[in-house]
Order: sequence, then C-alpha cells, then structure tokens
Amino acid sequence: MKKIKCEISKIFYFPLFLVSCIGIVIVCLLSDCYFSGGRGYTVIELMLGSLSLDMLNDVNLNCFAIWKAGFGIWSYLLLPLLLGISYLFVLSAERQSGAVRQILIREDNFSYCLSKLISASVYGGVTLAVGYGLYGLIVWRFFPSLSLYQEELRTMYMEYYMPDGVIWFVVRRVAGTFLYGMFLSFYTVGVSIFAVDRYILMCLPMMLGYIYSQAVTKIEYDAFSRNRFPFADKLQSLRPENIIEIGPNMAWVCTFLLMVIIFIVLLGIFWLTSVKRGDSGGWT
Repeated sequence: MKKIKCEISKIFYFPLFLVSCIGIVIVCLLSDCYFSGGRGYTVIELMLGSLSLDMLNDVNLNCFAIWKAGFGIWSYLLLPLLLGISYLFVLSAERQSGAVRQILIREDNFSYCLSKLISASVYGGVTLAVGYGLYGLIVWRFFPSLSLYQEELRTMYMEYYMPDGVIWFVVRRVAGTFLYGMFLSFYTVGVSIFAVDRYILMCLPMMLGYIYSQAVTKIEYDAFSRNRFPFADKLQSLRPENIIEIGPNMAWVCTFLLMVIIFIVLLGIFWLTSVKRGDSGGWT
C-alpha cells in the first residue's frame, strides 16, 4: 500500500491534473445531446443558444440527462490521452534519468509493476470522476432541474432512469465513471510496457482507443445486418463505457470481468518484460 501511495503521489502533479480535468470537461461539452432536423447538437451549442428550445417542454433536456450524455464520440479518442498524460510524464522522466534502476534495487520487479499499474488505474479513475463531476456542475447551472418539470413528466422520467432516486443515480454514475477511467488507463499502461518514445506514448493510446471502439462497432453492425441479435448484444460487454452503467445485469458483470482479466494480463506482461530486461536495461 505504501508503494502505491508513493506512485500516486508521483503521478499527481496538480498542473497536469488540472489540464486533464479541463480537457475532460471540454470533451463532454462537445458531446451530442440533442437531435433535430437530421443533425445532432452538442452540449455547448445548446448552452450558447444555437437552437431555440423551450427546455421545460422536453424532460430529456434536464440537467441529469445532459450530464449522462457527456461521453460522446470524442471521448473514445481523447480520454485515453487525458487520463494518462501525467503517468507518461513521470514514466518518461524515470526512464530518461535511469531512476528505474535505482527503484528496482530497492524493490522486486513484481511489486514495481503492480504499484505502477494500480497507481495509473486509480489516477485515471479519479481524474475522470473529478472532470466529469465538474462537467456536471456546469450542466446543472445551464440546464433545468427535474423539479421544474410537470409532475407527470418528472415521475415518468424518474421511474425509467432513476428508479432508486436521484442520490443513488448520482453515486452510481460517479462510481461507474471512476471504473471507466480505470479501464481507459489500460491503453496507456499497455503502450508504455513496450514503447519508450514519448511521442508514441502520447499518440498511440488515442489511436488504440479509437480503433478498438470502431472495430467493435463494425462487428456489431455486421451482426445486426445478418440478424444475429444475441451475438450483437453480447458484444456490448466488450465496450469499456458499458462499465459506467453499474447494475445487476450480465452485460455489466461481463464488462467488469473483462476489465479484471485485462488488468491481470497487463500485469503479467509488464512483469515478464521487466524481468527479461534484468536491471531495467533498454529503458532509455
């Protein structure tokens, strides 16, 4: 536990943490949240009045619905970078200075790899949860609360989307976002095991995240076109964002198990690679 705290303290550099949180807010604001006339409107477009709407006539424009719509297509591309930038800076500095050799003299390879992986995952989860929370505060300021809608509309919405109440919805959403941030950090950790060039470390996680999401979407589309609906439903478990919707359903459980399996596989590869390098030889 002490090693993990030490690693997290190294990763947590407030200027970079702030940049990541602001970046997350911007990514969420650029997500589509309303569709009209054959096109989608982003959150920030509605905030700036690009489309004249009486928001109290559409319960799906309440602040909770807009908050929930925060993870759009840009998130697949940019979030892996935003969540891993601080980890990559620390890792790059350790490799260039030769500090890894000194660290491995004091501790074994497995402890080093485990602490790195856990700290990167926890940092990614915390960063995404904080950034998403800040986005929620902005949405709460600009979009109507559920209490402003007619009782019938409010009741229907809550029965469908918030059967356990507003507080539990918020808690569950934040917890799911934390897990999602942990999941997305695996892109960065996985790339850092093999790559040493800082530019590759910065760009490749974004590319992998986007390619993976597009590949799953393509397979889903092919499954639907061939009427293989059960198979298409099972593919939902392969989407990292599925872990946000915490609930007692098989899709969420499968996604969580996938996350655990990837963690174990990454830890094994990280450890084996570290052992093969001996005293961190080749880390330049």
